[in-house]
Amino acid sequence: MPRYYFHLEDHPSDPDPEGTELVDVNAARREAMRYAAELLRTLEADHFVQHGPVLIRVTDENEQKIAVIEIRDRLASAGKEQ
Repeated sequence: MPRYYFHLEDHPSDPDPEGTELVDVNAARREAMRYAAELLRTLEADHFVQHGPVLIRVTDENEQKIAVIEIRDRLASAGKEQ
């Protein structure tokens, strides 16, 4: 089974040295979404104000990019999104 790596690019970055064996690319994308959901549950409310967006970079065994998930807070001011 192929191995996929879920590198967290935040402040500080947290590379995934072990990876996870998954059936295919679609399973890796689903796992990345689960990881993103877990991060949203654990991050402090002001994390994005202090540090900016969080990225999860998914790569395969050959370091080929499979997906990038970006988690960010979008602020609204005077009825306009920024």
